[in-house]
Amino acid sequence: MTLEQIRYFTDIAEHGSFSGAADRLYITQPAVSKQIRNLEEELDCKLFDRQRGGGGNNHITLTEIGQQILPSIRNILDQYEAIKQNIDAYKKSKQVIRICASPMTDVYGITKIITQFEERNRDVHIQLLEYSERDVISSLATGESDIAIIREGVLTIGQFDVVPLITDYLAFFCISSHPFAAQHTVTLEQIADEPLALPPDGIYIGRYPMELFKAKGIIPYVISRIRPGTIINNFVNDHCSTLLFSKYYSMISSLHIKMVPLDPPCKSNIVLAYKTSKKNTIIERLIAYMEKAFPQP
Repeated sequence: MTLEQIRYFTDIAEHGSFSGAADRLYITQPAVSKQIRNLEEELDCKLFDRQRGGGGNNHITLTEIGQQILPSIRNILDQYEAIKQNIDAYKKSKQVIRICASPMTDVYGITKIITQFEERNRDVHIQLLEYSERDVISSLATGESDIAIIREGVLTIGQFDVVPLITDYLAFFCISSHPFAAQHTVTLEQIADEPLALPPDGIYIGRYPMELFKAKGIIPYVISRIRPGTIINNFVNDHCSTLLFSKYYSMISSLHIKMVPLDPPCKSNIVLAYKTSKKNTIIERLIAYMEKAFPQP
């Protein structure tokens, strides 16, 4: 017995017409007839008497068993509507926070923390959307999103209020047999002539190393610009090195890849950004929760 069959049955019982039920429910009459036949087959009893009248008009009445079960069928429908109303009221009682983030929240465990906050704050529903860095800024600026999780270097200074969450550092990744693999640190000058596979310039993790090289007047030897995940997956076979943030090392399972910190350190902050005009008590609670989850040194 389906919800559609229950609705068709009660409508026909109340109005005495298959065609009328079809019109009111915006479906075809054959579809109504088929569903009622299926219901009768499932219950193994006839629910309606169909008497053909003059002028092609059919007179539909409930059988005796149909009359007996009608109150119970109506009760099922009423209970369903009551459940639906309770769910709608529950949803409306929650405050929705829309969070947009660039594709790195899982790498840093941010998604897990946001989920924990929602589980512990039953009056809050969080919509977490993953956008490109440019779209994250646009979404926050237009008010489509309440909060953004993004690298601070992507933002214009003073554009939004920011709360520091995580500090990560750029590092040199190479195969374990590389001469630099045994060093404690390397400099940008040392790796200037190394064949590098870097992320594309369209994302911050690709622009940042190039900005550092440019600031030192260095033109690096870049052999390809591909996404970080592709670099990691093809690392050993491509016989190249790269510059990525150190947290990406946790994504690497191969013992043949080493990570060497840069000297001097080149850091990048991941921040929670918001507009002051959008701040409310729920957002304040979320900020406090994330500050506790990611304490600053």
